[in-house]
Amino acid sequence: MTLQLSEGVHASIRERIAVSLRQAILAGDLVPGDRVVEADVATKLGTSRAPVREALGQLVNEGFLESLPYRATRVSSLTTTEVSEVLVPIRVIAETFALRHVMKNDQATTIPELWSIVAAMRICAEQADRLGVIENDLTFHRKLMEATPYTHPARVWSSITPVIYRAFAVGTTHAVLNDTTEGHVAVLRAIEAGDEQPAVALLTEHIEEMELRFIAQDASHASEEDVHG
Repeated sequence: MTLQLSEGVHASIRERIAVSLRQAILAGDLVPGDRVVEADVATKLGTSRAPVREALGQLVNEGFLESLPYRATRVSSLTTTEVSEVLVPIRVIAETFALRHVMKNDQATTIPELWSIVAAMRICAEQADRLGVIENDLTFHRKLMEATPYTHPARVWSSITPVIYRAFAVGTTHAVLNDTTEGHVAVLRAIEAGDEQPAVALLTEHIEEMELRFIAQDASHASEEDVHG
């Protein structure tokens, strides 16, 4: 496991450790089932164990790690069933609700912000910055959810963000960075065109594409494990 303490002038040591571990999970340096030992992390990052313990607790609460009684803390797993039967349906319902609100009430404010995020995503894709694309992808959908005047959609998004992170980390490979970006462009253009049905269909297709990529990569990883096993 390769770890480097993240930078952050105003962030606490705990938060910087949490960011470092979160990035290691997203980058695939830590994979589902890997043990994350408090003492080892402290040694690698050159910190005391107390902030590491706090960071591990934070990541357990966020869903990136799991801690079972009398067993080591480890990276959480995510199954294709969870993605297909839980994550995707929740996202489709919540995000299409938010999209309809934006199209009817909030284009002037939200659309420019979403285009700005897509522009940043495109730069990351051109630079083969996979983590940058993932971060901007998440920001795009979070911004869409926050555009409604209601608190529940944003709360729903917040509760499933760690799971979405994991799904994106598996499914967003370097080969699909440009396609991922252009998928957001298509959704935005449909919103600007003002036709709700095609916009909803494109957003739904975009979310389901994440599911297909996750399943493909998950199957690929399983095949590799069988070969090396």
